[in-house]
Amino acid sequence: MSERVIEIRQSQIVTEIEIAAAVPGEGVRFRGLIDTGTQESGISERVVEQLAATSPLAPDSYKRVASLGGASVRTPAYRLWMGLRFDSLDRDPGFGGGFGTYWQMPRQPEGFDVLVGMDIIERFAVKIDRGICTLRRH
Repeated sequence: MSERVIEIRQSQIVTEIEIAAAVPGEGVRFRGLIDTGTQESGISERVVEQLAATSPLAPDSYKRVASLGGASVRTPAYRLWMGLRFDSLDRDPGFGGGFGTYWQMPRQPEGFDVLVGMDIIERFAVKIDRGICTLRRH
């Protein structure tokens, strides 16, 4: 069974996320914050810029996003493939990922480029115990 074990540091679960504009497995890797309190995953402007440098990329739609304690902001959303690679030998294009529409975060978060929400997390069996997060493919 494939699994990813992530050490929780400073109360954050940060791991590598692969994102592709079109072809799963041919994406760019980014640092992602796993956030069980977020329903939908979001991407930074840096993700959009890097993917657009190699593939045509245009917003699929626009979405209103409410920030914590702030007003809602209209932000672009992109149809992309997002997933987790479990080890270097894992060549399965479905390695814990899939296509979805991901909103662009209005501000660049510090330390990560992807906010991984429940739309991605629910694809896994998740165990959090004593400072370790384990993700297993169903």
